[in-house]
Amino acid sequence: MSTHSVCPYCVAPIRAGVLFCEECGQPLLRPTLETVEKQDLKDVARFFVTTRSLPQQENALQPDTVLVLQVRDGADPIIIKIGSEPLKVGRMDPGGMPVDIDLTGYGAFHKGVSRFHALLQRSNCTTLEVIDRGSSNGTFINGERIESDHPCLVRHGDELAFGQLRLVVQFAEAATTRN
Repeated sequence: MSTHSVCPYCVAPIRAGVLFCEECGQPLLRPTLETVEKQDLKDVARFFVTTRSLPQQENALQPDTVLVLQVRDGADPIIIKIGSEPLKVGRMDPGGMPVDIDLTGYGAFHKGVSRFHALLQRSNCTTLEVIDRGSSNGTFINGERIESDHPCLVRHGDELAFGQLRLVVQFAEAATTRN
């Protein structure tokens, strides 16, 4: 596995271990990644994840689509299988409601992420939407603030921001199960 010193797409500098360019969001490697099934957090399934090259206009999700959120200033992506249930996005609250996508480890508190900031959900089983849940610091798609409680389409390659925490959205598919 080779390391990249610059992104082959935009020539931005690349830190070791980064899977997606932090500047343009393009995939850099085709690694074996771990994903946690929502039904049983103790069983970690290994998937060989192949990033699909989706044009911005195409946004159809397949049944086995995996959501890869590459934090702009973080080395480890967030990888989660997109099921039929909405995914709660926010930061850990020891006495409160748990979230499905916990951004605490990415400086969420200091970047203005609410405890229950937003929802990510399938729409008509084929597209992904984000819904801001009335957060103080807002949810943004490609720099544009979205209105609270109104679903907005999220596409492959979009930059999604919760407060000041910026993530690049990638859709991937679990090609094969690895033993």
